[in-house]
Amino acid sequence: MNIPVVCSPVYSFYDYNPAAFDSDGDSLYYENTLRGTTGYTDPAASSSFYIDSLTGDVVWDQPTTIGNYVYDIRITEWRNIAGTYYNVGSSMQEVWSYITAGTAGINDETGNTSAITVYPNPSGGTVYFKADGMENKSALLCITNSIGQLVKTIDIGADPELSTMIGNLPAGMYFYRLLNQAEGTKQGKFVILEGNE
Repeated sequence: MNIPVVCSPVYSFYDYNPAAFDSDGDSLYYENTLRGTTGYTDPAASSSFYIDSLTGDVVWDQPTTIGNYVYDIRITEWRNIAGTYYNVGSSMQEVWSYITAGTAGINDETGNTSAITVYPNPSGGTVYFKADGMENKSALLCITNSIGQLVKTIDIGADPELSTMIGNLPAGMYFYRLLNQAEGTKQGKFVILEGNE
């Protein structure tokens, strides 16, 4: 259910979950398909990088190197029939991760709930992002296209309101994630119409 694109600042706690579910209520098992293969090493971390086999949580505590990373999660479905588990099948999710600079040492102040407003949506060419409750805080805004490619990264800094011109983007659907360590992640989508300026 979750968009398999994660944009996270270096030296910050990274987590992701594919939000998979099975309509039959079968058990799901998650694993890093590359671990144990020749030439594979986990991404550099201050502490650890792992996928929780029961919950699907991907925990990267904490990335130490800026760059783009791709990993696969195999999700295997197990059905319990009379106390015996049978392998029904599996699926794969490829996750793109962008570890960026610019927001290490985010203010940990709590109390204000941040929110982001995107307008107009759909847009003919210019989209404005207004971040409320972000005064004296820092956050990172990541914009990806419909196939998960990162097209823009904006460091909001302490400016509570920002706007960005996106008239040079092709028509289509785009996704945004507002990352703030103290407040968590806000995400949503917007649409650029044909014939944008």
